[in-house]
Amino acid sequence: LLMSRATNQLENDTLNALFGRAAFPSISHLYLGLWSSGATAAALEAGSLISEISGGNYARVTLHSTQVMSAASGGAIPNATEIIFPIASAAWNTIAWVGLMNTGGTNGTMYLYSSLSSPVNIGSGEQFRIAASNLVFTCD
Repeated sequence: LLMSRATNQLENDTLNALFGRAAFPSISHLYLGLWSSGATAAALEAGSLISEISGGNYARVTLHSTQVMSAASGGAIPNATEIIFPIASAAWNTIAWVGLMNTGGTNGTMYLYSSLSSPVNIGSGEQFRIAASNLVFTCD
């Protein structure tokens, strides 16, 4: 994946917490979602859920676990284990982006997003996977 970017929401939440304007929101779990090539960086920066993959057995996967993510170092946190999405029961088509969300449903707040270094087409019966250490969220 390419360098991740913070959404406007994460930037505002961080600044408000840093300057004592509000507490940082409590997050019990984090989920990884997939976005199609129809998404744009500007839309994802704004936290848009438009162009998220849907249907065909698609579901966001949980990331908030020490078994899934390694410890952060040098402003980066990689996945420690393989991340596996459900098997597609219908074509998901071209996946070009990932987004870090606070809910596992079809709504919620996006905090980080990144484009894939190479978009991936997922057809019916296929499964999207991210090998260990291939998902790296960064703060710089």
